[in-house]
Amino acid sequence: MKYLCNIFFLFVVSVSLNAQLQKAYWYFGYNVGLDFTSGNPAIDTNGMVETMEGCTSISDEYGNLLFYSDGQKVYDRTHNIMQNGQGLNGHSSSTSSAVILPKPNDCNLYYLFTIDARERRQKGIQYNIIDMSLNGGMGAVLEKNIEIPINGIQQGYEKLAAISNSDKTGYWIVTHFEGNFYAFSIDEHGIDLNPIISPSTIGSEKFIGYLKASPDGSKLGMGMFSSANNENAGYLSVYDFDTETGIVSNETILYEPTTTPGNYYGIEFSPNGNLLYATNIILGNTLKVYIEQYNLTAPSIINSKYIVSLNAHYGALQLALDGKIYNSGHQDSSSKYIGAIKNPDVAYNPGTGEVPSYDRKYIDLSPYITQMTPSFGLPTFLNNYFRVSINVNGLSIDEEQLYCSGNTLDFNYCYQGGEIESVHWNFGDGQESTEMYPQHNYSEPGTYTVTLTLIVDGEEHIRTFEITITGPPNVEQMSDLEVCLDEGESYTFNLDEINVGNASDIVTFHLSQEEAENNENPQTAYTTDETTTIWVRIEDENGCFVLRTFDLIINNTPEFSIDEMVEICLGNSITIEVQTAVENTVKWYNGEFDEIPFFVGMSYTTPELNQTTTYWIEAQAGECISERQRLIIMVNQLPTIESLAADPVCIGSSSELSVATNGITVNWYENEFDTNPVFTGNPFITPPLNSSVTFYAEAVSTENCNSERIPVEAFVIDEIIPQFEQIEPVCYGQEFTLPNQSINGITGNWTPVANNTVTTTYTFHPDEELCSTQEITMTIEVVETPELYLPEEEIISCVAQPVTITVSSTGEIINWYTSEFSGSPIHTGNTYSIELTVTTTFWLESQTGSCTSERKPITVTVYPTPEMQELEDILICEGTSYEFTAPEGFDYYEWTDQYGNIISTGPNIVFTEEGLYKLIAGINAIPCPIFRDLEVSFSTAPAITEIKTTENTLTISVSGNGPFEYSLNNIFWQSSPVFTNLQSGIYYVYVRDIKGCGSSSKQAGIIGVPNFISPNGDGRNDTWQIRGIEAYPNSRLQIFDRYGKQFVDKVLQTNYEWDGKYNGQSLPSGSYWYILTLENGDRISGHINLRN
Repeated sequence: MKYLCNIFFLFVVSVSLNAQLQKAYWYFGYNVGLDFTSGNPAIDTNGMVETMEGCTSISDEYGNLLFYSDGQKVYDRTHNIMQNGQGLNGHSSSTSSAVILPKPNDCNLYYLFTIDARERRQKGIQYNIIDMSLNGGMGAVLEKNIEIPINGIQQGYEKLAAISNSDKTGYWIVTHFEGNFYAFSIDEHGIDLNPIISPSTIGSEKFIGYLKASPDGSKLGMGMFSSANNENAGYLSVYDFDTETGIVSNETILYEPTTTPGNYYGIEFSPNGNLLYATNIILGNTLKVYIEQYNLTAPSIINSKYIVSLNAHYGALQLALDGKIYNSGHQDSSSKYIGAIKNPDVAYNPGTGEVPSYDRKYIDLSPYITQMTPSFGLPTFLNNYFRVSINVNGLSIDEEQLYCSGNTLDFNYCYQGGEIESVHWNFGDGQESTEMYPQHNYSEPGTYTVTLTLIVDGEEHIRTFEITITGPPNVEQMSDLEVCLDEGESYTFNLDEINVGNASDIVTFHLSQEEAENNENPQTAYTTDETTTIWVRIEDENGCFVLRTFDLIINNTPEFSIDEMVEICLGNSITIEVQTAVENTVKWYNGEFDEIPFFVGMSYTTPELNQTTTYWIEAQAGECISERQRLIIMVNQLPTIESLAADPVCIGSSSELSVATNGITVNWYENEFDTNPVFTGNPFITPPLNSSVTFYAEAVSTENCNSERIPVEAFVIDEIIPQFEQIEPVCYGQEFTLPNQSINGITGNWTPVANNTVTTTYTFHPDEELCSTQEITMTIEVVETPELYLPEEEIISCVAQPVTITVSSTGEIINWYTSEFSGSPIHTGNTYSIELTVTTTFWLESQTGSCTSERKPITVTVYPTPEMQELEDILICEGTSYEFTAPEGFDYYEWTDQYGNIISTGPNIVFTEEGLYKLIAGINAIPCPIFRDLEVSFSTAPAITEIKTTENTLTISVSGNGPFEYSLNNIFWQSSPVFTNLQSGIYYVYVRDIKGCGSSSKQAGIIGVPNFISPNGDGRNDTWQIRGIEAYPNSRLQIFDRYGKQFVDKVLQTNYEWDGKYNGQSLPSGSYWYILTLENGDRISGHINLRN
């Protein structure tokens, strides 16, 4: 059944597929319904159950409701009683009256287990079988009230837990009865009535209450509620459960009857399985209902107890799809609610203050007060839903798998629970598939182990089963039968005489594949005058069969036609087509009586023949052969041909080509393989030619035989173009000569005559020579001598300071030299930037091409720079000024600030602001001033803004420029504001400016809180005192016991000692908690161990 594929894309819910949507619908109490398919609970008014306690329901893996029950009636998804769904032996006052389990390996069947109430234990545990494929998909109860005895007797009551086994191939049904746990295994074979028995120390018969498994099945929690005589003497216990063996072990009793009353009814684990929750119901004149939390990871589970609520509902606890644990209870008031633990994975943590949160009125049923009323119970579910059911060709793998080889098998499965991430089939014959629903064909008989591996929600699930493949018979392909008939004759074939298969096989002959497959209309003899296909069915004793075919072939004596003689030219071949029916076979022989043909086919292409040849031909249809006919191929000789040399011609002229031949004419072609000639005749006058060309000629004889094609060359002399090297530009008045012969040997003359005063274009005229007529031009540039222009004013510079010299000219470039006659320039360009230490003269010339001006000198006069030492930076403390005098020996001074403003023109200046100042000083006789920078910086006194402390660390925050040094008690100084490894107590903090601009100090303290007090008068730890608190006036101290009762609430101004008393009375030994709230809002908390 492939309903997975059919509905996968049609139903979308807001919770994930691995959220166990089988638990999506709850129907409990009196007509109460909750719908969790959207992720949040929605009230459903369709519920039909009316029960005080136990109930159950199940949906498919997409959250679609299937059916539900109170253990006495079964309701389908339309909320009508299911077919045969009444008279079940659960009880409305049984804690876990019913629970539903999907039957392993079958996606249609379900088990509905019931258990009796304590008052009527004789019905015990029973189960019912429901088939959801019946009644139009509404389901029907197939069998009901099937007994599961305990110790050979039908007995048991109240407690029923359903747990998936270790490999998700089945389940455990667990109950507790008279001091023992009984775990019944359920797998694809059914229910094992021999339970695994595990002992328990709790053995009273008067208890009701839930037995629950953790989400992963590794833990069991059990509540015991003693309602007899209004006693408060129940039990609460937790166990380890082995999902592979069914063994219950490691009993931990969290509560047993003591002077403190206790009755435990509702049980549930947190989603992560680390926490156990239970409802504790204290009977009496005033009913009290607590919800308690136990941390299963704590070193002492019993001491981890935390009371989540002092006012819970009197009833069950159940984990829902939204991760919350819901609490129901019997309610008589006009306002009816369902409570919820909203964050059940949160463990009570007194250090951080984290606690689980319970809302007694989380779901308000008041608007539906006339329609529904909650009671003690909530639905009982399987801890984890998963099953896979495989079938082959629609046959369940629980049935015998026997098939014939060669048949295509459909491998199918349905599954419930979780999201499939990958599928892998191993068919046991070396073939595999990752398709969801593959098809496979076994080629050989045998027994094969098939393995299906599914990865679902990250877990691997493996299912294996065996499949047997047999037959079909191994029969070779059959040979055709042939006869030869004259036109109009027919023939009868006796089919019964044909031997095929083994002696035990049943062999029949048929006229079509369909008849053979269905074994219809068998033939024993068949008469025909045309070729017919016979289908043969060979079937073995296992019913496996194979089909084979053969043909009854009717051949007629063939006829054909062909020419008696054909002619070809020497060295050619010819293709001969024989005219006959396409189904006939044509055979070619070299002799009239040869037995073996040299060729078979209707069309034969001869080899290249050099002499007249005779062939003999016959046609054959099956075994029918015609008479042989003769074919003569006459071979004619080819004409001779020889090329005659042609004279060369110039470009644009025609050439006369001719050949010597004994043929009657000549065909001329442009290409060796062209089919259409460009000319026929001898000789051939070509069209005008621009280059040498090869034509091809063939001679034709009177028998129309062509000679071989031969190349005939037409030679054309190319135009010769004179070539010259370009003459470089010449300077004005420079002599030059025009050459009278080109590089490639062409002579001639130039016009006009050479001229060295102006740029001129000259033309070369070739002499009259063969195939050379083109004139050539050349332009020779005459270049003017460039002029150089130097500055008239004196050029001066300071020592080691850059100077830029700029000149101009009419030439292309300017070259700079160190002397009038030096060879290589030191610089090229209109400007030259350089640093000089002495007065220097450069020589310059202007250049265009190879033409240069005369060299001219230019001198740079270099002056020395006055000397002054570097100025030292100045530090000014905030609120002061500084007067500074520049060094003497200069004729003028100029001070500027960082913005370029002139603030003084003398050597003296007063600084009142920080910044970067510049000084320019110089001597009138020297045009080179000196430049100096002076930085003025400010510093401020430190101010302590904040002191932060931890258990042994003190950190100082300071305002001011810095850098600063820090000290405790003015002893040792350091650059870091953080002091570590300190003892608790009072400290004096000092901070000073390293530059000497002031200091600051302040008192601080590190709080030290002891965790022990022993007020027994022995002089040791008689009081509890906080060290360093005097540095934090207005701090609030609160002290509580572990139940939240407050004993101290005091605002501290100085030190405070607590003597372990409250209202003058000594408090009992135990753990107490303190909260110290500082004036700035910081909180310090911890525990105090009080020992008297």
